[in-house]
Order: sequence, then structure tokens, then C-alpha cells
Amino acid sequence: MLNLTGTQLPESVKKLWLIRRMFWTIPAIIGLIVFLIFKQNQIVLYVTGVITFLVVVTLVAQLLLIPYHYKFFRYSITDTAVVIQKGFFFRKEDNIPLSRVQNVDLEQGPIMRPLNLENIVIVTSADSFTIDGLTSSTADGLRDTILEFAGKNAHAN
Repeated sequence: MLNLTGTQLPESVKKLWLIRRMFWTIPAIIGLIVFLIFKQNQIVLYVTGVITFLVVVTLVAQLLLIPYHYKFFRYSITDTAVVIQKGFFFRKEDNIPLSRVQNVDLEQGPIMRPLNLENIVIVTSADSFTIDGLTSSTADGLRDTILEFAGKNAHAN
């Protein structure tokens, strides 16, 4: 069965995900405008209608997945690794050895700033891993903790 351990993201991340997914409505609105302008041309009408329909269906599906994404995303730090768990049907667990961590970056875009949220990006030599939508204070503390543990693990090796 599913074994979720670790810390869950703050509730406010749902609002961030909602806003990000709402940007999908922009192509749908453009499609609707094109549909209304070129309604005399049957081919343009058909293609625009299909594209607009697909965008709307995708948007609805993405909006319905927000609670699912929230419920099944966890992160934790052990003495040796950062663990990121996500998914229920398609489970994924990233174990990032602290000895491999090269850098920890904080990112905050214009949508995240008013919500007081930040992304933390853990960079290794092979890949980077993102924990999306942490509060600014949590992100700062997590970055410091990861860098501290990573420094200890690097000196131990």
C-alpha cells in the first residue's frame, strides 16, 4: 500500500497551482475569439472548435488533479538524503544523497511572491529536483538545513 511519510506542502500551494493552471484558459479564449471572427470559413471553424474543446477539457482535468497532487506530495530530510515522494497511481520517490548536493537554489516568480511561496531547487551533478510552493520561511530553513547536512556528509566522505 501507499506509504506517505514526510512533510506536506502548505495549503496555499493549491492556490498557486490553480493560478498556474488557469493560464490554460488564455489559448481557449484566443481560440474562441478566432472561432467568432472566422466563423464563415468551415475549416477554420472546425479546427478552432476542436482545439478550443481540447484545451478546455485539459484545463478541467488539470483543475481536478490539484487536490490529488497536493495529497500525495511529501518531502523529508534524513541524515543522508532528501526524499521527495509524489503520486498515487504513478508513484515516484526521489532519493537525493546529501553527499551529491552541489547547490540549493530558491526561486520565486511573480505569481508566487504575493502568496509568500518559493520553490527550492536541489542541484546535483547529474540532475536537479524541485520542491514546489514552500512558504518563504520554510524554504529558507530547508535550504540551510540541506546545505548544512550536505557539508557534513561531504566532509565525512
